[in-house]
Amino acid sequence: ALKSEGTTTIITSELLHGTTPEQWKYLFSKLSRSIDLRDVVVVSLYRAPWERVLSEWLHHQKPKNAPDSLESSMSFLKELYAAEMKGEESVNQFFGESHVIRASYDYLMESHVPLASWVVCNISQNLRGSSWDAC
Repeated sequence: ALKSEGTTTIITSELLHGTTPEQWKYLFSKLSRSIDLRDVVVVSLYRAPWERVLSEWLHHQKPKNAPDSLESSMSFLKELYAAEMKGEESVNQFFGESHVIRASYDYLMESHVPLASWVVCNISQNLRGSSWDAC
């Protein structure tokens, strides 16, 4: 979590899976008692679906001597996607959709924009135009 004056930013990974609103509440109870949820902005990065599927498939094939075919892994990948959508719903439910900002990880990488810079300049500082360029 990043804290800037009046704003707390949380960066999520693709591994939200089954995170429930109750688990978010528990996390916040451990982070800080001074965080007001009305000041929280959640940054949710997503990847192009084909990149995500390939990345996940490759990740699960690394420890194997005989990799599975991509086709045979599709049901697992569909289940993973469904679990991630539940996680997204949980984030929206707990924080409120207006506090969730989604961004394309692939676009940031293609544009050579470091994630940390994007979060600080766009989310925490809310800069635009020449101020953003200078940031």
